[in-house]
Amino acid sequence: SLASINLMSQKRHIDFLNPNGTDIASRYGLPPGYHRVETEEGTFEHYLQHFEMYPADHVAVDCYGKKIEWAIYGTLKLDLIGTDLQQCADACIRLRAEWLRSKGKPMTFHTIQNKEKRFFYGNEKIFRDYLTDVFSYCNTVSLEKYDTHSITFEEARIGDIVIEGGYPGHCVIIMDIAVCDTDPTK
Repeated sequence: SLASINLMSQKRHIDFLNPNGTDIASRYGLPPGYHRVETEEGTFEHYLQHFEMYPADHVAVDCYGKKIEWAIYGTLKLDLIGTDLQQCADACIRLRAEWLRSKGKPMTFHTIQNKEKRFFYGNEKIFRDYLTDVFSYCNTVSLEKYDTHSITFEEARIGDIVIEGGYPGHCVIIMDIAVCDTDPTK
């Protein structure tokens, strides 16, 4: 199952940005004295680290078509499903669902009323219809309450969700982790 931790402070560094990188692992370098967590090919963690990105000069826009100024670090190469925008919980769900489907594995997400939304198999249209339905009935509240379990910051791994469920709530998925060579707790 997925794991979640409460929101933590964010530090932004663009010194290590490689504009020619085509995925998470090659776009973002590491500061001296750090190493990237190695992942096994075929795992969800590896899938996230090597998720394809749009070119560095890609213009990300919001639901009104306005350029998102803060999206300077990169945009995942992932289309929208349907005509509506995808919220933060939708993006976390979508990444997990796409990987599960690529492995031929069934998936279940829970609505805010704790009703199961299951997917076992189907073509692209059936899958996208399933996700549209999930996006309509699942959010940060349902992810935090039913589809994740709480962990500490020290336990966080690639693929875990940093989440604050609520109205509004917010969540992000951990796509990569760098660890300090001299102090693995950093």
